[in-house]
Amino acid sequence: LLAAVGAGDAAMVTVLLNWPQHAPRADAQGGEALLLACRNVNPAIVRLLLRHPASAPRPCMRDGAAFLELMLTKQRGNSASVCQALLDAAPDVDVVARVAARGIAPLDMQRLMDDYVVAAAAAAA
Repeated sequence: LLAAVGAGDAAMVTVLLNWPQHAPRADAQGGEALLLACRNVNPAIVRLLLRHPASAPRPCMRDGAAFLELMLTKQRGNSASVCQALLDAAPDVDVVARVAARGIAPLDMQRLMDDYVVAAAAAAA
């Protein structure tokens, strides 16, 4: 699974996750596949993993490691799309707030995270 994610091969990731017997879990190894997809800034694979019905990794696992991987990567091409995919998976708002408070995200990602936190606070009120 990690090799397919690292290669950016969404079709192979799909085949592996849906394999009839002994399929790898999308959240295996502490969600390492999601972290790798974020590191590679691959929104299609991030969405594929997060939407896996049986074993989707949590977008805020390891105290927001997926967001941090995305912030620290040198590739910036689709970082806002990947960030939005993580946010669409309804992560824990407290974790997103802590990650956003670090202030190290590119502006587009920072705005997305800040808007998510504000919207969650408004919905809770």
